[in-house]
Amino acid sequence: MIVMSIMALTTLIRDNALNLSSPVGPLSAAIMLYFGVGGLVPVIADSATNDYIHQMYNFTDAELLVVHGICALGIFVLAGTGWLRLRGEGSGRIVVTRDIDPDRFRRAVLVLYITGMFVTLTLSLPNVLGLVKWTAPSAIVQLGRLASFALLLIGFGLARGLLPRPTYLPLFLVTVAVLVGGGVLALNKTEIFLQAVAAIGGFILANPSRRFIGIVVGIGVALFVIMTPLILIARVVALVEEQSLSGRIEAAKETIALGDRLFEAEDAPNPVLARIQYVNAIAWGRNEYVAGRAGTSLTSNALWIFVPRSIWPDKPVMSNVGREVTNLTVSYESTSNTGLTGFGEAYWNAGYAGLVFASALLGLMLSQLTVMSFRALTTMDIAGIIWVWNGAYLALRIDGYIMIEQIGQLPILIVTYFLIRALLAAGGVNDIRPLDKPLVTA
Repeated sequence: MIVMSIMALTTLIRDNALNLSSPVGPLSAAIMLYFGVGGLVPVIADSATNDYIHQMYNFTDAELLVVHGICALGIFVLAGTGWLRLRGEGSGRIVVTRDIDPDRFRRAVLVLYITGMFVTLTLSLPNVLGLVKWTAPSAIVQLGRLASFALLLIGFGLARGLLPRPTYLPLFLVTVAVLVGGGVLALNKTEIFLQAVAAIGGFILANPSRRFIGIVVGIGVALFVIMTPLILIARVVALVEEQSLSGRIEAAKETIALGDRLFEAEDAPNPVLARIQYVNAIAWGRNEYVAGRAGTSLTSNALWIFVPRSIWPDKPVMSNVGREVTNLTVSYESTSNTGLTGFGEAYWNAGYAGLVFASALLGLMLSQLTVMSFRALTTMDIAGIIWVWNGAYLALRIDGYIMIEQIGQLPILIVTYFLIRALLAAGGVNDIRPLDKPLVTA
């Protein structure tokens, strides 16, 4: 899987570096990380790390081979379904149109930025930090992502000379600090990475060179290695769900003080290797299914996943699946979440039949998002950037729960897409291309 993923990434970059902006590139990287390198952790890790990952489920060597077979089958079905969907789209290179009207581009950026920062500063960030208890509808909260979209577009505009640097460069730097700082205080690795990608992504779109892509990937790997142990320590220091802003700041201070002592101990597990492997969780899920204790996370969540909470205020909290799995595997009450990956969850629910069905569904979804991402990049459709951004995010979250973090996100994305189009229409910037110039496509 490592070799195949490297070959896929190399082919994508050689064909066009912009391919990495679609779900295909991040998916290849995620497969290599979680199922390639992660699958080798029981073999390459030291005894302390192996003891740690066996605490959840003490799998055998025979079960390890079965887990690899489950993952390989899931990847094969996912990739095969995606190939069948994409083969009719042609093999032309993606070319971002260079015909952009600077004035309309600036107006589009301001519309998205003002909306996104308003939602982020008044709803999303205060809610995460425990300053307010009111929960807004997901589609409205998703509008907070417009701040990240605007950040990406500002980077693109600065690189292309579409935005004046004296005004927008300081705005860019302040926004990066606010959004990344919010992710740090929320003790959320995903949020930190998303904002880092947004900060760099615009420059990649403007100048998709292989060298630049390599530098970005290197920075991403370094961030992952550094942030993983720090976030793990911080979550031990503080119960994230119950911490105020001042409590999170204190937790950050304690994290810095305790980090070196905790992870430099001779008997300490390697936090990065322990984090990227899911062998123990997948083996546990398989054992539960074989023992007649099949999961219901796919079928039960499917009943209400598409019903907005605004319509059903008492809708069950679906994000507790990871916590429920944790409590099934330990002998004490825990607040941490355990992931099974999409493949592991599918097998836990319905064995090989569920694995094949869920993998095909994921392949179809990600390939369709890839098509929509290509079209958005080709035409520089501002609203369509949501497919690029969230398609890449969903591909990276192949280690998450299918209904909660994959399929269930689609209705929210669709609603958000039309909200973005409505905002742009209200601002008079449905299209940022000059009306008298044709598209540049290939």
